[in-house]
Amino acid sequence: MFFALIIILNCHSPLESALKTFVFFLISQPLIYLIEVPFVGIEVLHYYYNWIIWTLCTFPMAYFAFYLKKGNFFSLLVFLPAIFLLSYLAVGYFKLTYFNFPRHLLSMLFCLFQLLFFTSILFDKKKRIVSYILTILCMILSFFLIFKTDIDFVTNQLLPNNELEINDNWQVSLQNEELGTAYIMNGELYLHVTNHGKSKLQLIDENGYVYNYYIIIKEDETIKMQATD
Repeated sequence: MFFALIIILNCHSPLESALKTFVFFLISQPLIYLIEVPFVGIEVLHYYYNWIIWTLCTFPMAYFAFYLKKGNFFSLLVFLPAIFLLSYLAVGYFKLTYFNFPRHLLSMLFCLFQLLFFTSILFDKKKRIVSYILTILCMILSFFLIFKTDIDFVTNQLLPNNELEINDNWQVSLQNEELGTAYIMNGELYLHVTNHGKSKLQLIDENGYVYNYYIIIKEDETIKMQATD
């Protein structure tokens, strides 16, 4: 977002802003993932699917973001989605830092820096105050959303015997219902977690063979699984 806004603020028309930002993401995002492949593995390219959608969205978003340069109340309205996104990311990184200090500390600080930096250069004093108030409100909302555990894990790769070829004909059950629910969709084992704690998980294949696991969901929302037989 930082580089996108820098590009937008140096353009002379909404169309120029949209085209330059779109091309920037069209080139930079695939390169980032390709550079990560030697260090992380080819699996990291799966995450690029989401970025394809985001890259397409940069064109209309950058078109309207050009009006940030006006510095009026409409500009503040245009900036509101960025305020919420950066606030949400800052709180999310704060949570990761809180449970695993200093992990993502710089990421959290960078999000806060962007909020302060762009608010200070885009708006006058009156609109700056409004922007800060909106930021505080967005952070309060983000705290409520993020610190309330409600996430989906895809756990195929976390299974101790991850060579299992799970399909939609398998059955799955989670003993501790307070932890959440488990289900299989498109050959993937999902855990919908609403609380941290421990539970037993059971998988049954189409031949009736049973696989038992012990699951631990930690307060930092990391997951650990081990086979029990």
